Amino acid sequence: MGPTLSIIIVYYDALDKLLKTLECLTQVTYDHAKIELIIVNNSSSSIEIPESIKCRLNAIKVLSPGFNSGYAGGNNFGYSQSSGETVLFLNPDIFVEPDSIQKLVSALAKYPYWGAAMGKLMQYDWETQKNLSLVDSVGLSIHRNFRGFDIGQGESENGKYSSETVIGAVSGAAFFSKRSALENVQRRDGYVFDPKFFAYKEDVDLSIRLRRSGYDLIYVPIVFGYHCRSWKGRKDRREVGAFSRYHSFKNRYLLMAKHMSLATFLLNLPILAVQELGLFVYVVAFERDIISAYGAVIKDMIPILKHRIRRFSKGSSI
Repeated sequence: MGPTLSIIIVYYDALDKLLKTLECLTQVTYDHAKIELIIVNNSSSSIEIPESIKCRLNAIKVLSPGFNSGYAGGNNFGYSQSSGETVLFLNPDIFVEPDSIQKLVSALAKYPYWGAAMGKLMQYDWETQKNLSLVDSVGLSIHRNFRGFDIGQGESENGKYSSETVIGAVSGAAFFSKRSALENVQRRDGYVFDPKFFAYKEDVDLSIRLRRSGYDLIYVPIVFGYHCRSWKGRKDRREVGAFSRYHSFKNRYLLMAKHMSLATFLLNLPILAVQELGLFVYVVAFERDIISAYGAVIKDMIPILKHRIRRFSKGSSI
């Protein structure tokens, strides 16, 4: 009998955090014999996993695509090598609670139309090795301009998020989904994440596709784990690395191109025009290090829009 749960972790750097993530996974209550753990190594260095961890994880594979394929590409590669009925796409800096995986798998199995789920993520300070007792995310809220915001981020853990709730998107940091749901929305090339996104907002894109296929995305009121965000505590966007800002900026436009209906675009055009003009002025004035993202947006949007026009010509909505 094969694994019932595939855990896919895309790694690039910070080996110490990855090893702590793996150490936490050795302590989960879910039957280890039913877990398949796949680590996709996007870095140019090999990963040495201690025997003390290997011997407590039933099936662990370290795979390399041979280049940095990004979060989206790395997860696609790992997914193509997996076989579990349930799939967890997990960041290499999340330290799970021992019983959280069992609870999430059980919750997701309740109803056939529940396609994906997540639990509560809490903030964790790597320097002090402490749980900050602040919410990191209980799901994503998607605004009409396709900006996504982590629900509850920075709030005190006070029992506010204590009931099952349908959410707009599941965070890619800990994305639980049924394989059957992923198979229903995967692309013709077999990918579940759109590789154009590389990193950031690929979770929003996949969540939208799942919702449009009739699935609910669920927040389950348990503490799933603790998340070490590299940009935690940075109030000014310019303190966040250019790589993160570039891809997050670019991919919001790709979300709009893929998912905003023509009617919604026309209805919100005056507001969008003002917002985007203001954003362009801001980027020119304060974030010139990501201005090249506009060129990447145009390059990637052209085939997306061509595809939507072809579908429209065949009678589908645009």
